[in-house]
Amino acid sequence: MDKVKEESLQAAKEAVDLPEGEGRDEEGWDDGEDDEPVMERTMDTTDSVEISVLLSNKDMFRYLLRHNYTRPSGVIGVALSLLAVVLILRYHQGWPAETLMTFVLIAMWAPVMQPIQLRSKAKRQIKMQKMFAEPFRYYFLEEGFVICQNEQFLEVKWVDVRKAVRTKNAVYLYMSSVRAFILPKRQCGDKWDELNRLVAGNVRR
Repeated sequence: MDKVKEESLQAAKEAVDLPEGEGRDEEGWDDGEDDEPVMERTMDTTDSVEISVLLSNKDMFRYLLRHNYTRPSGVIGVALSLLAVVLILRYHQGWPAETLMTFVLIAMWAPVMQPIQLRSKAKRQIKMQKMFAEPFRYYFLEEGFVICQNEQFLEVKWVDVRKAVRTKNAVYLYMSSVRAFILPKRQCGDKWDELNRLVAGNVRR
């Protein structure tokens, strides 16, 4: 049973939308094998905070944007773009056309080119990964949360959540440094405050 739970947790981690998750099995949470026994629920969801989430291209884009720009590589990209702008403004006169074009492209990378790339990536992930065609139903409890989709479910204890990040538009529950569950505010409705209370009380930020 512990083996089944561990494999289910790993599958769910790989299923969420992330910059490095495009190689995941596109069929969903598992590989379709029926050899393992069915795991039974241990968490009682009777008094849970229930939220239904169907991710959109915009939800995915916001996550990818934040994730990329808060990583060291994203910070370096922004710094290089700013530096390129400063150099162009101060020293562009007398530069060869090829040099000027190179610095213009560097200046445009962080504020223009990367967001366009990430928007395209978000749209592709939502379209290609079949699991995002149907909503996930989350049940949040004091001891953890349960995620359901069709006949599949996963139980996650708060101790297994690496960190939580709250923005004005969503809550991201990170299971690793690059994998997270996305909970858009617009789909939480009046459960938003209660969700944040549970997350704040159980997960470090």
